[in-house]
Amino acid sequence: MLKNADFEGFGFTRARAAAIRELARLVDEGEIELSQISDLETMRAKLLAIKGIGPWTVEVIALRCLCDANAFPVKDLMIARAVEKVSFAADFLQPWRAYLALAIWKT
Repeated sequence: MLKNADFEGFGFTRARAAAIRELARLVDEGEIELSQISDLETMRAKLLAIKGIGPWTVEVIALRCLCDANAFPVKDLMIARAVEKVSFAADFLQPWRAYLALAIWKT
């Protein structure tokens, strides 16, 4: 199980390995449910409370695991460049910004 995993040799920092183990522990214990039926705001708050997990990671988890069609990791380098290049506001296409993020990553 990931909650007890030894990540040595994977190139992870200790902080990143600890964050992965803590997230795995919380999922295993039912404190966090990475499901499309989860309350998005509650899950975001719980994820942000984990040391080592920041806004970018929360948005990617919301996009990929929670099926949040409005998740938008605006601090992602490729997304930030695209938003700047095209000069549209970060709330453009709301509540469907996840599709924009995926399209940016694909191109």
